[in-house]
Amino acid sequence: MHSQAARDDRALVLQFEAQRTWMLRNAYRKLRNWDEAQDAVQEALIKAVRHADRLDPERSLRPWLSRVLATTIVDIVRRREVAEYGLEDDSREVRTEAGAPRELDNLEVSEVVEEAMNKLPRSYRQILQMRYLGDMGVEEIAVAMKRPTGTIKSWLFRAREMLRNDLSIRSLDVAC
Repeated sequence: MHSQAARDDRALVLQFEAQRTWMLRNAYRKLRNWDEAQDAVQEALIKAVRHADRLDPERSLRPWLSRVLATTIVDIVRRREVAEYGLEDDSREVRTEAGAPRELDNLEVSEVVEEAMNKLPRSYRQILQMRYLGDMGVEEIAVAMKRPTGTIKSWLFRAREMLRNDLSIRSLDVAC
């Protein structure tokens, strides 16, 4: 019985390892540093193995690994900023309705964006999540949603426009 579990664990690790190449490409594209990209992939794979119980066997492995990698990349960028600039404050400056700047922390920004996302039609919300949280390409989204690529491109454009308009109406133009 124990050897079956060990074989299952090895099979899962092999599945994760088979994704290493695209993970490295994605990590390098975002970090622009080969060493950090390799570290990000290694950390993401370790997290994936540790939290494999959260993986839904009915769903595709790549979007789940992509989310794990994206989270790991954010952690690496934060560590880099702290090391380089001593930045430990994750706040963002925004404009209030009166035009005066004020600070929003990441939680407030996340809440505002989540609220705006929830106003979008379900299909728009879904493709934005697949594109930006799942790091899926337009073609991958088209296959997953069983829609033509052109439709996905149009929906992405409209979804981004609706989100941008909603956030600008709230006068929350986040300064980066």
